[in-house]
Amino acid sequence: MKVSGVGIEVFRGAATYYAGAILNYLGKAISTAIAVSAICSYFCNPATASSINIPSPIQIIDAPRLLKHGYRGQGVRVGVISNGANNYAALSKSGILPKDIKFYGSTPGYGDEGDWMMQVIHDIAPAAKLGFCSPEESSAIGSAGIVECAEVLADKFHANIITDDLNAKPIFWSPSPKTIGYKNVMKSDNSVIFISGVGNFGGGYYQHTWMPMPFSLADKSYAAQDFGRSVGQGRRPYDSFIMPPHTGVNIFLGVNTNPESLPKKCPSSNAKMTLALLNGSNDVLASKTQRCSLLRLTYVNDKPSAIIARIVVLEDGTQPSGRPLAIKMLAQWTGRSATRSVPLRYNTLGGASNSGLLGPMSLVVAAVDPDTDLWGHPAIEPFAGSGPLRIDYGINRSGSRMIHLSSPLLVQVPDIVVPDRFMVAMPTTTGAGYVMRPFIGDSAAGPAAAGVAALLLSANVSVDRISELVEKSAHPPAHSNGWNPRYGYGVVDADKAAVMAGVLHGGQNPFATQVENTAASTIHRFQPSPAFLHKQMLTMAAVHGSTQSLAEIQKSADEGDEGGQFWLAVYDQKIGRNADAAQLCWRDAQQSGFPPAENCLGTLFYRGLGVPEDYRAAYIWWLRAAQAGMANAAFRIGLLKSHGFGTATNLVDAYALMLTAKMEGLRNSIEATSLNQISNRLSAEDLKIATNIARRYVSDPSLIQGTRDAY
Repeated sequence: MKVSGVGIEVFRGAATYYAGAILNYLGKAISTAIAVSAICSYFCNPATASSINIPSPIQIIDAPRLLKHGYRGQGVRVGVISNGANNYAALSKSGILPKDIKFYGSTPGYGDEGDWMMQVIHDIAPAAKLGFCSPEESSAIGSAGIVECAEVLADKFHANIITDDLNAKPIFWSPSPKTIGYKNVMKSDNSVIFISGVGNFGGGYYQHTWMPMPFSLADKSYAAQDFGRSVGQGRRPYDSFIMPPHTGVNIFLGVNTNPESLPKKCPSSNAKMTLALLNGSNDVLASKTQRCSLLRLTYVNDKPSAIIARIVVLEDGTQPSGRPLAIKMLAQWTGRSATRSVPLRYNTLGGASNSGLLGPMSLVVAAVDPDTDLWGHPAIEPFAGSGPLRIDYGINRSGSRMIHLSSPLLVQVPDIVVPDRFMVAMPTTTGAGYVMRPFIGDSAAGPAAAGVAALLLSANVSVDRISELVEKSAHPPAHSNGWNPRYGYGVVDADKAAVMAGVLHGGQNPFATQVENTAASTIHRFQPSPAFLHKQMLTMAAVHGSTQSLAEIQKSADEGDEGGQFWLAVYDQKIGRNADAAQLCWRDAQQSGFPPAENCLGTLFYRGLGVPEDYRAAYIWWLRAAQAGMANAAFRIGLLKSHGFGTATNLVDAYALMLTAKMEGLRNSIEATSLNQISNRLSAEDLKIATNIARRYVSDPSLIQGTRDAY
């Protein structure tokens, strides 16, 4: 992808492929141009991309003035550490990535997340040179390969900035092998800035002091962590979640006992802990017992149906006296969605990786959704980790061994938050070209921060000032004084950092005027006319056999009336002519933005009626209808957000959207159940935030926010 301003150039194959597929489903002689245009809200080719309003990363992080003044990352080298860059050859051939990227380590590694990270950096700082290293060992738990990559990027590539997306696990000791290695690199070369993510742990992370209750398993008595009581609810010796068929889960348990020595050896004085996964009948699916300070349990549900899974943490009574136990637990899905956390019922805030102890020449970032607005700020991504980071063990002054701290150390991470959801080229499942998809999480936010640092370095800002400038120039959240456990010092602002450095004259932060600009916008709300409601009655009569009613609807549709075309589509869908219904809804939705047609199209994509089943497309069309005030569309995208179908899981916004629909008068069979289920998973503070959001959505539905690829 080549980005200049907001111009986006992508492969032609993806849009043509999906347009053809939809044409086959429709069975109608719709022109390819119309079909491509209709789906180009998230599948684009060069012929149509120029007309699509997709904000670039440069706009999101407020970097246009730096680029306009010629600061494009020239003379700066950015090293990237990730699991792989499998598609680099094709991406560089097409011009999406530069052809002179230097590769080190296990090339090209496994996966393509490195490709996406480099695209974000290249979009923001197009003149910066890129180097890439994939560790020989891709383990995120302090793999020596990660340290070797940092060393080679510093020594051989001469990187000024190194960013990675391989986060530490929930441990109580620091520095980890990863941060020890980074500190060694920093000692030998103090001109390198390290940028890492706080971790995509939100929703699947739990941390608390040991609060035992009796529990029996396989006819043996244990002390089990009381998850429910620890978060102020009823007693519950396990956390539970639904595990879909043919899915796997990784569960990590960190204990504040003596860290194992290297080579790995669990100290015999540590408490013997058991991490077990049970089914709904408390039968053991998998378990691990050991005295190490970090346990990992993996299980795959190979059954054809979903199961109830329960996590229990057990202790056999051997904990050291005078040293209260504490645990950190992280549950994540395995495979390609490994960064997706399992939605734990008793999840807690926190869960930052220990990369926060890298020192003054570093930045630890969390991700925010750039298309949300909470009192003038983008909302924290629902999966983003937060601080502070609790550390019970540190290294002694000589660096020879770990020592137990007299009291836990709480480290303030993240430093800043950075928007994610940058559009990057990802290969299609068929291999026929590429689609533009949003890159989500701190794996995207970290490279964006690296791009900002590269711009500042190219403007001759000294390397030792970058971290401080970026923190001090960040736009703080409302009512925040100093560091915030979720936002750090605030949202990154490249322009303001350049102003503080004396590179640019004073400018205006876009977030500062976001709220008042929104309030001044014109509200467009769909209101059904009497004629529209009359056609609804005619449609119901036609479905039940009234030929006169059908003729009247057909006549109205033939005359080009939007309401007539919509209700004819409803009639076609009711009698099973799904392709005809899709064509009519598509025409109204795409050509005139008729909200009922957009709502109709969302339903057809969701159910796969007349078009391919596609949750992402359903989300896009329902979002547009919801922004026009259609309550049932708001409820439906709330359902999608609650399950992570077609968009990232966001329980706060899901609840807000469903509550919006209820406030608008919507009543259906699953509304109350869905609201209750989500409310049980939210804190009192989150429920208050969601309620306030819902009130704003009701007053102005155009405030309902989606992701940037929805336009």
